[in-house]
Amino acid sequence: MRRVFSLSAFLALLGVWAFPGSAQAQEQTIIGAWITTAWEGQEADPQPGMLIFTETHYSMMFVPAGMIREEYTGEEMTDAEMLAAFQTLVANSGRYTRSGDEITTEAYVALNPNYMARWGENQLTYTFQIEGDLLHLTWPAGFARADAPPFTGTFRKVE
Repeated sequence: MRRVFSLSAFLALLGVWAFPGSAQAQEQTIIGAWITTAWEGQEADPQPGMLIFTETHYSMMFVPAGMIREEYTGEEMTDAEMLAAFQTLVANSGRYTRSGDEITTEAYVALNPNYMARWGENQLTYTFQIEGDLLHLTWPAGFARADAPPFTGTFRKVE
């Protein structure tokens, strides 16, 4: 009886090792580089954007839904062109943690100087879902403005 139990336990463990998806749903990885493909509620093609996740750190640069980054026309940017360029870009990098379908970021450097290098004081939690090579990332309410609702971007994994 004991030998049968030991053999059964060994075979069960072998099955979990050989076919991990059969014992539990495999957690999909957010690690990699992702480019913007769509913004929820926006019909037009999105402006460029990229998210990069390593095991512990992230970097994101993107133009939010509904915004357009215009190219400047002179030899040097005017103050107005520079202001417009910075107002249409989200850029920050730092570390993150993951818990299930949520990631919490802490920016070390950011376009917005009031958001960077305050470890532990500048956390932002997002929800996400991965479908094949697509990442759907939802920013929390109040991200862009205090009265702004949550919004979702879709990003495609790139090699």
